[in-house]
Amino acid sequence: PEMLADAGKVLSTLQTIEREVVSREGRHFLARFAPYRTAQDRIDGVVLSFVDITERIRAEQAVRESEEKYHTLFDSMDEGFCILQMLYTAEGKPVDWRFLEVNPAFEKHNGLFNATGKTIRELAPHIEPKWMEIYGRVASTGESLRFEESSATLDGRAFDLYAFRVGLPLERKVAVLFTDITERKLHERGQDFLLKLSDALRPLGDALEIERTATRVLGEFLEADRVLYSDITPDGEDILIADNYVRGDFPKVMGQLKTADFGPTRDVLRSGQIYVNHDPQADESFTEAARAAYRAVNIASVIVVPLIKDGSWVCNLVVQHGSPRKWSAVETALVGETRSEEHTSELQSHHDL
Repeated sequence: PEMLADAGKVLSTLQTIEREVVSREGRHFLARFAPYRTAQDRIDGVVLSFVDITERIRAEQAVRESEEKYHTLFDSMDEGFCILQMLYTAEGKPVDWRFLEVNPAFEKHNGLFNATGKTIRELAPHIEPKWMEIYGRVASTGESLRFEESSATLDGRAFDLYAFRVGLPLERKVAVLFTDITERKLHERGQDFLLKLSDALRPLGDALEIERTATRVLGEFLEADRVLYSDITPDGEDILIADNYVRGDFPKVMGQLKTADFGPTRDVLRSGQIYVNHDPQADESFTEAARAAYRAVNIASVIVVPLIKDGSWVCNLVVQHGSPRKWSAVETALVGETRSEEHTSELQSHHDL
């Protein structure tokens, strides 16, 4: 009945109609109904032709099933995944890339949100040039790369990555499968640091020498400008500093300072939490007086680990830098790690803990 209706419609409208039909054997055909014109250009019926499209239908179904499997894997995989397209200068130098597609795990592993359609320089303007070189090479040569790399711009995260070219060579597309391995690297770096620290402290017996050596090893490891231990008076009002490790000709800070001068820092440390500030001068929670206190002792970024005994704040391990510095989670944790290591007990004795 449908075919008869189509034939009638063709005769009334003189327009060709195409319809997909299926035979009893399950084969697919494209049925085409067209007006039949005589040699005298008269309409004298309908021409019906059939084209077997079974293989095309099967191929389309296979593609749909493949895409469904891909998207199921794409959406459920734990690893971050993205497809990016390299962007170049007129001279052919890779300078940016655009994210064409990202999976749900992408944000968890690198902290970049709503990336699809945006360039990396829109999301992270200070991304390191090394990433352009790596992905540019994959895009231009077709060479697949498995490697580990870190990015200070992306909060100091470390990644395990596999990058490979996709699509046509001229499209310059790269797919990247990656995992955040910062915690693993933290453990590895921590073990290296603690081993180095233990080797340096082993021959020492004097508490002051232990303190000087610990601050030096930590300072050199982190490439910090100043590292020191400071005592806190029993009333929590004063900071007492007897010695520092400093890098190069960076000035030492000695003597007595007021805890209240340094803004909200005091309350955080009293609670036993590690205090981190990447740039006190840009910290909106600081008063101008607090910013001035930091400037007076050349502190432009800082990590402070409080040492607590019987609920009282008695001493700090302090790492400072003379310019704003975005301390990574790895660096912060390494400083905090020294609080629980064997040498701390001897330093506690020195600080009357």
